[in-house]
Amino acid sequence: MILPWYNQLQIDFLEVNKVLLQDYSVFEYGSGMSTVYYANFVRKIVSIESRLSWFEKTKQMLISNNDIKKIIQDIDDKFEITFNNNNILLCLVQKDFANSILEYKNTFTNRKTFIVIDSNERAKCLEISTQIAKQNPKNTVIMLDNSERGNLQNSINNAISMGFYHKTFSSIRPSDNQVSTSTIFSLNPDFFIS
Repeated sequence: MILPWYNQLQIDFLEVNKVLLQDYSVFEYGSGMSTVYYANFVRKIVSIESRLSWFEKTKQMLISNNDIKKIIQDIDDKFEITFNNNNILLCLVQKDFANSILEYKNTFTNRKTFIVIDSNERAKCLEISTQIAKQNPKNTVIMLDNSERGNLQNSINNAISMGFYHKTFSSIRPSDNQVSTSTIFSLNPDFFIS
């Protein structure tokens, strides 16, 4: 099984909540192993990537998976497939990265949405994601990977002061045996009951 490059406690939390997350659409800042992981159990993924090398790596991982049903488009900076009857859109976005979620906002309006921040511009991505979550407070969850980075503490504190409940996971990443921290935010406290 392909696992994302998250810490073990974060992976465990996701594994326990797979049934819950099946009803969610994922917007992912940053693509890779996590894109393939989510594609196995969520209905829709929009994954944006700022680095051409990761865009190409993720595209190849998705193509090499035997469960692909249909490649819908493969032109320049967009790659879309159906995978295990789920839809995945992978986009290369090199300008205005953090704001690119706004282009896909209607895709997630009034739907259960899981926003994953695992790329550059994490602080700005978190700021924009919290604004989107406020528009759909019961159904939006935000996961900030590598939240231990010092430049993120003000952004995390801002989210908490806005009323977001949060849960932090800190443990070893199986991919490289390094300690990493991730924080999950939601305006709905019931999301954390499992």
